[in-house]
Amino acid sequence: LCIPGPLDLQRDMLYTFLLARCTNFPVPRPSTTRFLSRREQIDAEKASATRNMTVEDYKVLRRLQGISLPRVGWTPSIAGAGQWVQSPESPQPFSLQCPNLWNSSISGFQLRRQWWSCELKPPVPYRYLDPTGSTLPFNALQFVKWLGNRSVLFLGDSLLEQLWHTVVCPLQPYVLTYFTHRFKHLHVNSTWHMFARLITGGTIRYQILHRMESQYLQPPLDAKDVDLLVFMCGQHYNAYQERVSGPRVKKKTFLHAHLEYREGLSRLHKKYQQQMVILMPNLHWPNCETFKIPQLKPPNETYYKQLGGNDKHGWGALVEIRRLWRGVHNELKVNSQVLYVDPLDLRPDAATSDCLHLCIPGPLDLQRDMLYTFLLARCTNFPVPRPSTTRFLSRREQIDAEKASATRNMTVEDYEVLRRLQGVSLPRVGWTPSIAGAGQWV
Repeated sequence: LCIPGPLDLQRDMLYTFLLARCTNFPVPRPSTTRFLSRREQIDAEKASATRNMTVEDYKVLRRLQGISLPRVGWTPSIAGAGQWVQSPESPQPFSLQCPNLWNSSISGFQLRRQWWSCELKPPVPYRYLDPTGSTLPFNALQFVKWLGNRSVLFLGDSLLEQLWHTVVCPLQPYVLTYFTHRFKHLHVNSTWHMFARLITGGTIRYQILHRMESQYLQPPLDAKDVDLLVFMCGQHYNAYQERVSGPRVKKKTFLHAHLEYREGLSRLHKKYQQQMVILMPNLHWPNCETFKIPQLKPPNETYYKQLGGNDKHGWGALVEIRRLWRGVHNELKVNSQVLYVDPLDLRPDAATSDCLHLCIPGPLDLQRDMLYTFLLARCTNFPVPRPSTTRFLSRREQIDAEKASATRNMTVEDYEVLRRLQGVSLPRVGWTPSIAGAGQWV
């Protein structure tokens, strides 16, 4: 039949039938999204960057068929086996490497990333010389091959957020969508979430977690579509030290941190088992601006005592926190899943103004390379890619497919509609089967 035309009646009758008869229709799934303020709506619109698949993307997918992943070994001791040596070339700023990611903005987080870049005062470039040669340089195409259409979640504080940027930035040619979003979960007042979706269908996500408190752990524990968890936590336990004084009280608060971390890590490990990688936070260097070259040894307790007055955030507690974390790893027998990147503790010369976060790009490239090597070597039981329903298209089909897609970002109007839906009530109607033939066309 012509459309529009008589089929409008069929649509109207289906609509009435659904409202009248589908009273046992499953209730809507609980939503984890809250409605955003006007300012957040505008920020959210700017924060997404979506593009359609291109012919070049299909060529990359075809190339992935012929790529083999390297077979590598992993020796935990290599983390401290080398040294930092000066590099003849400076890395290109991330604002040029991945502008779609770096320039996205929501609620001021773009400013934080610009602060991390150290572009106004870039450090002298150094690279880590590993004498064993077992750390592979990050290969973006091989990583895309390894990831396939699976999902990796980076769960942790801002130190891990830096690593997420360091991993995702080189992948820009293979990313279809970036999105950054602050939302309210059922158990948490506000949390932070970012993801990058690749041309293979795989996603690399980041979700903020400050401490191992149950309400913050619930979102990743509820997640159904995460294949691998990359986890780091520690720097925000410094707050235990800000409000206490005296060795007896401090000992008690460290015990609280130990118990909380042990309980939280146990719950995460019970869910993710071997599909989990645990990272350790790097140490804080008070007076980092006085260092111009990498150091040979990390800061010790004597150094923190001498410069304790310059540690306004209480990050000197990370020395004790890391000792406690290692004890928990031994208790839970998860040491084989822990990635220690001790060389990061030797780079006060490449720290940002807070003397804890490191400039990106910079030393975190080593952490990215080590994580890449670790994943290739250890995640042999990583779930196989989900079956794909896509075949590789001919040249003609590639061009047609590119023309056939129509994708747009969420707009402010879309958010306004979502807000209006809260106040919409559905009509109550009855349904008589005989009504289907009771009328006439006029």
